[in-house]
Amino acid sequence: MSIDPTGAAGPHPDLRGLYCNALDLMRQQMADHPGAGPPIPANLQPDDVTIRSQRTWYGVDGFSPEINGANYAAAIVQLSDGDNHFSFFIEAKQPGGRGEWQWAGTSGGAQQENRLDDSGGFSLSGGSHVCVGGLTHLRPKLKAIEVEHADGSRVSAPVGADGAIIVLAPVMSEPSQADEVIVRYLDANGNTLSEDRAWFGNGGPPPMEMLQQMAR
Repeated sequence: MSIDPTGAAGPHPDLRGLYCNALDLMRQQMADHPGAGPPIPANLQPDDVTIRSQRTWYGVDGFSPEINGANYAAAIVQLSDGDNHFSFFIEAKQPGGRGEWQWAGTSGGAQQENRLDDSGGFSLSGGSHVCVGGLTHLRPKLKAIEVEHADGSRVSAPVGADGAIIVLAPVMSEPSQADEVIVRYLDANGNTLSEDRAWFGNGGPPPMEMLQQMAR
């Protein structure tokens, strides 16, 4: 993987135009779901968004061709529209480490103005990678995040100077249909404050028993 496994050192590409396009796509999708909250403003321009935190990894190593050799970026992006305020976790990738950057995922939405920094994201790309992170000022005991794959490989990152933790954890060996991933939230001593377990798989549907468990 890149020399800086936390992605904090950069350099960080200016992807605000790509983020605006991703948010416009999300706005169109939300239009089909009335009551989903205030709409994302239309016709966003790069200067309309604030990059609250960004991480960039260069020359990513991984089992999947989707991520192997790629450059990858994840950012917490914030914007306001009158009394409406929004915070998003947006991912982008540059396949093969060259050419145009491409949108890779978006999560988030409207937030109260005083809770804009209570934001983050959790993306699972089956058979490829996990990207998870967020801002930590409302969780002072949280000092690191660790991702563990089914093969036992682990990737972690500490809180950065900007108050954010963002971890990119590529799959390093051939995944199976039944793989799970564990995301641990750690304190300063490495103790687990909480953890998430999720089906990860190899890009296909989970086994029937897992489907039944997920439906409960």
